[in-house]
Amino acid sequence: MFGLPSPSKLLVLVIVVGVVWFGFKWLGRRPGGRKGAAKPSATGRIDTVACPTCGTYTDAAKGAYCGGEVCTNKP
Repeated sequence: MFGLPSPSKLLVLVIVVGVVWFGFKWLGRRPGGRKGAAKPSATGRIDTVACPTCGTYTDAAKGAYCGGEVCTNKP
C-alpha cells in the first residue's frame, strides 16, 4: 500500500519543495517583505541597551527604559 514512490515522483516532490523554499527566501529579501521587522544599523546589527530598572534589553533607538509592565520607570 505505502511502497517506495517512483523516482519521477520523488523528483517532482524535490522540485516543489525547492520552489517553495526559494520562494519564501525571495519574499523575505524584498524591500518591505517583512513588515514590522526592526531595521538594522549600518553594521547589520541592532544596537540594544539594558533597562536600568529591570534589566530587559531594548532597542537603543527607543531609549534606555523598556516601559514594560514590571518596569517602574515608564517613559
